[in-house]
Amino acid sequence: MVAQSFHEYRNKNPQLFKSQTVNKMWYFKFGTEAVIDGCPSLENDIILQVDNKEVSFPIPLEAVVVVNLPSCYGGVFLWQTEQDIEEPFSPLSISDEMVEVVGIKNSVHLGQICVGASSPIFLAQGKKVTISLKKDLHVQIDGEPWLQQPCTINFEFYRKSKVLAVESEMHSSLQNSQK
Repeated sequence: MVAQSFHEYRNKNPQLFKSQTVNKMWYFKFGTEAVIDGCPSLENDIILQVDNKEVSFPIPLEAVVVVNLPSCYGGVFLWQTEQDIEEPFSPLSISDEMVEVVGIKNSVHLGQICVGASSPIFLAQGKKVTISLKKDLHVQIDGEPWLQQPCTINFEFYRKSKVLAVESEMHSSLQNSQK
């Protein structure tokens, strides 16, 4: 809901969104409004399954996040590092064909996570994630928010992409040859 409000307001008033710092202040505004207005917990509105097993929420959550990269939300790490790993979870790896699922309690909790004062609620890790929406809900995929009607959303491995990495010596010689 916060992302949707931010997105709609930015589209109507692009002149008010001039920098990343200003954008974060707008997000703070919409997040604060969400805390004041309150958002219902998702436990009765979605069914979360990982590897065909239903996952229950240990506490009321207002957001479920599926990640397959080390960070999101502008550099926020949502999964454990090697030293923080706890059973039954594994460290996040972009090459293990698995995705990680975390929960966010509310906008305040997300803000705490962003500044390193808290951690998300670790829910599950697996090769296939299915989220069934029982009613219209705000969703966001890859930064794009919208209001989604009841449906089933599946996340699973599709294919790997090769990444080109240039070593610093080679990069320097390429830059010098282009001068």
